[in-house]
Amino acid sequence: LISDKETLLNDILLNKGFPVQEIRSQFHVFNPYMLFNPVDVNGSSAFMWPRGFPLDFISEPSTYRASFSGTVDSHEVAIFQSLADNDPDVDAIYRLTRKLPIHFASPKMAVTLPPRTFSPFNA
Repeated sequence: LISDKETLLNDILLNKGFPVQEIRSQFHVFNPYMLFNPVDVNGSSAFMWPRGFPLDFISEPSTYRASFSGTVDSHEVAIFQSLADNDPDVDAIYRLTRKLPIHFASPKMAVTLPPRTFSPFNA
């Protein structure tokens, strides 16, 4: 998952390598949106999840809290998904219960999930 589309996408297209943070998580599903500090139009922290995320796990802290275990080179990553400010890819329940736009306030970074960890994406 990439938080700086322009810079990192150019690096991908130009086949430049860059470090990708490895997430350490003990759970089998992971909500990466919270790593990128989503904030609403008032600058308040916004709790959100990607479209396709299992609803049974939305409020489970271990599905959105993680530490980093190291880095890998971007050449080792098979799929890249980027975030969209203002109108991110969220499900209908989110859209019915919360307001957009949303801005991701985190530092620019790329992350990768541990093996056998599910996270929905829309590439």
